Amino acid sequence: MSSDISNYVNTYLNFLKLEKNYAFNTIKSYKKDLSIFQDFLKQQSLSINKIDYHLCRQYLYFLEKLNYSRKTISRNIASLRSFWKYLAHNNIISNNPWLFLSTPKIPKKLPIVLYEQEIEKIFSCFDLSHNIDRRNRALIELLYSSGFRVSEITQLNLNDLNFFEREILVKGKGNKERIVVFGKIAEKYLKLYLQNTRHIWAKKNNSALFINQQGSRITPRTVQRIIKKIKNQAHISKPITPHTFRHSFATELLNGGANLKIVQELLGHSSLSTTQIYTHLTQKNLIKTYKIHHPRA
Repeated sequence: MSSDISNYVNTYLNFLKLEKNYAFNTIKSYKKDLSIFQDFLKQQSLSINKIDYHLCRQYLYFLEKLNYSRKTISRNIASLRSFWKYLAHNNIISNNPWLFLSTPKIPKKLPIVLYEQEIEKIFSCFDLSHNIDRRNRALIELLYSSGFRVSEITQLNLNDLNFFEREILVKGKGNKERIVVFGKIAEKYLKLYLQNTRHIWAKKNNSALFINQQGSRITPRTVQRIIKKIKNQAHISKPITPHTFRHSFATELLNGGANLKIVQELLGHSSLSTTQIYTHLTQKNLIKTYKIHHPRA
């Protein structure tokens, strides 16, 4: 059974890469999810056509016993549904038992955002006489100004930037291209970094926008460490990740009256419902403003 499903898994992962053009990290997640299922099946002596609803239920309990979060379990089952859909489409199996399996409900949490005062505290921590701070200031200005995912901003190249239009061509999830804009302040600190720092560290033929002192492209892990350090320097108590700046970007736009559909396009969300969670934050802000300023509140 193990070799039986392994062959199909490898073919499926190649399909995601070559035909669906999925991003490396997306394929990595699918591979991990399917690998967990393969581990579960090691003790089974079933052909792929014999996997039914009851076995799916057993697998769900298996994941719960491993203490995976609801979010991880839901993603894992979604990966298996997608894999079985591929198998059915190619006439390898006749039905998809995963379609009938209910997954744990994930409680929706409002994203954590940074407000203007907190943003100013963060930016006041940089010493622009230092090369590392010049790079980090440009990096965080761009995160806040444009709402990048950390995986996107670390993959930016110099030729993706258009300073004349203040636009950046970015490849998002699923390698979908979109145009992202950035503001005058981000432009100022990007130019400061490019003119005074990057060329000192850069190696030949390295096109990466953000690099480290060794001249290599910075990684998402590096960005996480930068933000953790600056959070502590700014004495901000709430948890902050690179995605916090993306949440803050979207919330500021909606608070300023931006159209939800436009914000969806800027964020690169495939579904409007994903963007709509930020409307709850703007409503929360309206209630807060009302309570502060209305005499009868």
